[in-house]
Amino acid sequence: MRSQNLIIPLLLFCLALACCNGGSNTANMRELSAIDSLLSKARQYELAQQRLDSLHPDGFNKAERAYYSLLLTQSHYKNYINDTTDAMINDAVDYYEHHGDREKYTRSLLYKGCVYQVMGDAENAITSYKDAENAAEDGDLENKAFAKLRLATLYADNSNYADLKIRKYKEALDLYNQLGDKHYQIVCLTDMGGFYRSLPDNRDSALYYINQAIKLAEAEHENWFLFQNLYQRAEMYCLITKEYDKAKVDILKAIEAGKDEIDHPRAHYVAAEKSCARQRHDEQPHQ
Repeated sequence: MRSQNLIIPLLLFCLALACCNGGSNTANMRELSAIDSLLSKARQYELAQQRLDSLHPDGFNKAERAYYSLLLTQSHYKNYINDTTDAMINDAVDYYEHHGDREKYTRSLLYKGCVYQVMGDAENAITSYKDAENAAEDGDLENKAFAKLRLATLYADNSNYADLKIRKYKEALDLYNQLGDKHYQIVCLTDMGGFYRSLPDNRDSALYYINQAIKLAEAEHENWFLFQNLYQRAEMYCLITKEYDKAKVDILKAIEAGKDEIDHPRAHYVAAEKSCARQRHDEQPHQ
């Protein structure tokens, strides 16, 4: 009889604890987990945002609210919806810092950095990205790689970090190679090619990374990146090496790659300009 009297309070305590922490198997948590998969594995960003918009977070418990805040911030970033305050992502950071989910804590720090970067606060963005990079567990390659990539993009815009930016790009690329993530390999290669292209003494490195990006973008049918890298290489051929025939081939390929999704009238202008440059070159008297 006494043992039965003890069972009831124990059950009530467990129920209260579950309600407080939210558990991981509520209907809301299952829906949020499904949305998480859309954002990460499936990369169906618009659908994820639509499903987040259909939720009613006013009735969420603390755990559900934290997960929702993380995913909404992540979805906004992926869908180019600019947050103007860090209030929502701070809900997630504060919760996960004290509730033991290391991956979500790392990711919350990471997207806190994204919020600051969008807001133009580079100093706090760098701090958050570094915190995410340090918080990531050894096996959490995805968040660690993205933190390094975001740091590299900020360092590339700041001359005070000249020695760090290419190192972070290379570290991110190495991790994405380990993950087999072709999309972000292309992102890293494209950024690295563009960075080296701006340095007069590193044109060979620029072409190396641009060529790698073109090859991978063609294989993965990543037309936006194919366009961007062909366009970069065409300009290098035209303006630097004076290989006008190669430049013309590349710019025409770029236009073809981007015709269905890229409105870039300057590409057509550049194609015409390269043809004229080739003609002017041919008309010059031979020495």
